[in-house]
Amino acid sequence: MARQMPRIYPQLLNGSLAAEDARVPTEMRHGLAPETLEPLHNLVLNFLYAFLLEPPVSVAAPLSCAAAEAAADVDRISLLPDDLLCRVVSRLPAKDGARTAVLSSHWRHLWRSTPLVLVDTHLLPASRAGARPPRAVTAAVSEALEVHPGKFPFVSLTCNFFARADRGVLARWFQLLATKGVSELVLVNRPWPLPGVCLPVALFSCASLIRLYLGAWVFPDTATLPRGAAFPNLRELVLGCVIMEDQDLDFVLAASPVLEILAVVGSQTQLHARLVSQSLRCAQFCLSTLEEVAVVDAPRLERLFVWCSSNHRSKMGIRVKISRAPQLRMLGYMRPGAHVLEIGNATIESEETQETTGNIHLKFWQENGLIECVRSHLKNIVFRQYHGHHNEFAFLMFIAENAEVLERMVVELKFGMYAAPENIAVKMKALECAKWASGGNKLRLSFSSFPSAWSLAKGSDFSFGDPFMCVSDIPTYIKMRDSSGKFQPLGFV
Repeated sequence: MARQMPRIYPQLLNGSLAAEDARVPTEMRHGLAPETLEPLHNLVLNFLYAFLLEPPVSVAAPLSCAAAEAAADVDRISLLPDDLLCRVVSRLPAKDGARTAVLSSHWRHLWRSTPLVLVDTHLLPASRAGARPPRAVTAAVSEALEVHPGKFPFVSLTCNFFARADRGVLARWFQLLATKGVSELVLVNRPWPLPGVCLPVALFSCASLIRLYLGAWVFPDTATLPRGAAFPNLRELVLGCVIMEDQDLDFVLAASPVLEILAVVGSQTQLHARLVSQSLRCAQFCLSTLEEVAVVDAPRLERLFVWCSSNHRSKMGIRVKISRAPQLRMLGYMRPGAHVLEIGNATIESEETQETTGNIHLKFWQENGLIECVRSHLKNIVFRQYHGHHNEFAFLMFIAENAEVLERMVVELKFGMYAAPENIAVKMKALECAKWASGGNKLRLSFSSFPSAWSLAKGSDFSFGDPFMCVSDIPTYIKMRDSSGKFQPLGFV
């Protein structure tokens, strides 16, 4: 059965794309860097590019022995054991690895049997502007995949431009990657206009994949896939600026029995995401349009993050439903008015208000009695966008003097202009010198240039205990903007 017309961007499957392409300047028909796009796509792609997998090899690696004096023109390297020589070749960029084949027939044999790292940015030199001709890059990638008979465990392709006419080339790439045992694949298209072309179903032939990053594609119609299509070894999946339907996400989760990390960035469709997975440990939805995120059955899910996303169809915001997630430890960001949270049969709704709550002083907190969870259970508190108002300071002082098991208090200072920055320094000093109920100063100052900065990598890094702390530490000796906008030293705090 042929793929049905998508609910949005129908020009992808009809003739209007060619008409649009004819109106686009010639230099823009061969793919665009993120900074040349309109603001929303620029934001999404730059966010995605910031967290792509780092290649295990580099063209900028120093050659520490390059200046070593030759010893009577003796080729000592070739005398090393073959397994060691293969390890040397595997740590070279693919282009440099291929060059070793011209040294001798012995080296040619080593090159043919050595797994190589293929990164398209390593194949062609960049121009002065940092750009590479996408068509030339595509040709170089095709040649590398065809010529090298060995494996390609890591492949990163981010400089290619694919139109509908190139789907045959793309399908051939997936066939070759499947036979060459690719385990980590980064594939980001540079189309005009976004979102690009539909991925061929040959993608699902890459059964060896462990980590997969896709950017700026239309996801293949999973309803037409052959029986048995699956990612049996896939543990990490990142989908950036991808058009996919609800059933496609359902299929991927069901077809990936060991998937642990899922990230959807800049989804181009209004997703109703249903998380049903026996292996999933972390799910992130960033900069996406979502109607609902429903954790139906995810017994190993530990982290669920919905960041900077929205529901275009309802003023109620994104509905986050938690049905079965017994291991869930982290949930964020829940913004008043932007999210509705359902846990079991309980529904939690909140709204933002423009009305002030008044200037609440320390006496307010003291008179209303001590909250038990603050006294006996509160271990960490993060106060973001601290302005220096007296009621904010009173609240922090109340926590410091009453939270008996507190381990850390993080105050993120609002990065901007202050009418009286020295007052903030004085208050922070007073807070440090308070009589902490937990037995010592637990204050940590920080700042963030972006109020809600988020790290996709830290969110899914289980060795990183607190991914909400995506901010920078302030040195002990700090500066702040004064009323004129200039940075002024405040001394030690």
